[in-house]
Amino acid sequence: MEKRSANDYLSQGLSWLDRFWRAHRGKTLGGILGGVFAILVMRYGFLWTMFIVICVGAGLWIGHYFDAAREDITDFIDRILPPGRR
Repeated sequence: MEKRSANDYLSQGLSWLDRFWRAHRGKTLGGILGGVFAILVMRYGFLWTMFIVICVGAGLWIGHYFDAAREDITDFIDRILPPGRR
């Protein structure tokens, strides 16, 4: 019987994890986000949790804008704020 190394087990585990992720991506993300939301509600209360969710959503939206526009954030800030010293 051939002895298997830790790298073989790690490779097999990562392969299984990749297949699981591809087959159940939505369920996995939904479960993780639901759990995080529940922990936040229990820890901070519903209104603070909604504030956190809105801030994270705004950050994702702004990040998506900069990814899609291929614009640097410093160019955006220079465009909306008066020119200053650097």
